[in-house]
Amino acid sequence: SLRPPIATYWFDERGVVQRMPAHSPLMFEVYKHPDARQSYVIGSDISSGGTEGDWTTAHVLHQASGLIVCKVRVKIDPYEWGKNLAFLGRWYNNAWINWEMNHEGAAVLNGLRVMRYAKLLRRESFAGKIDGVLNQWGFQTSGNSKHSIIHRLQAELADGHILCHDKETFNELRNFGYIRKDPGNSRYRGMAAMSGHDDLVMSLAITCYTAGRVKDTYRPEVEKNFGDMLE
Repeated sequence: SLRPPIATYWFDERGVVQRMPAHSPLMFEVYKHPDARQSYVIGSDISSGGTEGDWTTAHVLHQASGLIVCKVRVKIDPYEWGKNLAFLGRWYNNAWINWEMNHEGAAVLNGLRVMRYAKLLRRESFAGKIDGVLNQWGFQTSGNSKHSIIHRLQAELADGHILCHDKETFNELRNFGYIRKDPGNSRYRGMAAMSGHDDLVMSLAITCYTAGRVKDTYRPEVEKNFGDMLE
């Protein structure tokens, strides 16, 4: 069922969570506050930060229940977003973070590095290699990877494993589907929003995918050795 968030917040320059003032452009919509005993993951879709075009979005997922506990949809510089992702991750018990690495993703990584955030997911290859985990950070969106995470999201939503009460996310999911890229071809060759944006769909899909990766392939040394890779 759809419902409004229980609170909206923003982070100040020290990373301290604050109730959102009316003038704040950076709004975190919270559906459930962090529980110090629980684990969370965050997935984010990245835009260029301009006033036009796509949004930068993120979802926070409670791993035990599959509930989306927080959603973000903002226009923000990618580097500053990296720092705010670190604030959000620390607030949600040092959540695992994964974000779209295409285009502006490197600037997001720089922001995370400045904050020395540890729990970042290594990239997985979708090219059919046996050893699929790469020594790189972030999620690389391609035709193969997008199909894979969208199909996974569809299955998790259908099975009730992912619970999302956010109206904006619901509306994007409802308008998302396969499209014909070639009018002369009857096959559906791609997927995108049928109208409007699909940023929230993509961040939710990255979040769902990240939760599965953390559950299946978590290695303590990923966090332990991250500091060495910042140099």
